[in-house]
Amino acid sequence: MANFDSCVAYVLSHEGGLTKNASDPGGITNMGISLRFLREAAEYSLKKAGIFGEVTEQTIIDLTQEQAEKLYYSEFWVTAPFDKIMNGIIGKYVFDMCVHHGLNQATKITQRACCAAQKVKDFVKDDGLFGPKTLSAMNHASFMLIPALISERTGFMRQLVAVNPKLDVFWDGWVTRAFDI
Repeated sequence: MANFDSCVAYVLSHEGGLTKNASDPGGITNMGISLRFLREAAEYSLKKAGIFGEVTEQTIIDLTQEQAEKLYYSEFWVTAPFDKIMNGIIGKYVFDMCVHHGLNQATKITQRACCAAQKVKDFVKDDGLFGPKTLSAMNHASFMLIPALISERTGFMRQLVAVNPKLDVFWDGWVTRAFDI
């Protein structure tokens, strides 16, 4: 089963440290927490993480790993039934997609991958809702889901670059991340 500690460790292994890249629409980022994300985070999540007052670039620079983990927990982990994913490898991968692409988009990628893995177009609806049907489809597909997840994820990232070519600077890292399962 997926657990938060292994999932957040997996995410942090991909996110790295402090970066400020003009091509990143999220702005300055530390451990995967971008300025844009932090400004949109729920106030209770910020307080739980020990972040008070106006969120600025300095807030990102000063962010600790403990704060990042608390944010990942309150803003991602509790928003979907990750702990009910039977295969821990799939759980880490889907949690990483949620952090990287947002819950709705990551769920759509997962739902499409479930359909591909089962070779049934409408095995589960790709509505972006991570509910019991999606969870059941993931647990049913288990390891058969891995190649389909990689394919759907890289296809999504390819579309992002096609629509916004300045994101091409991230392509190699994104593909490496997608295949690291």
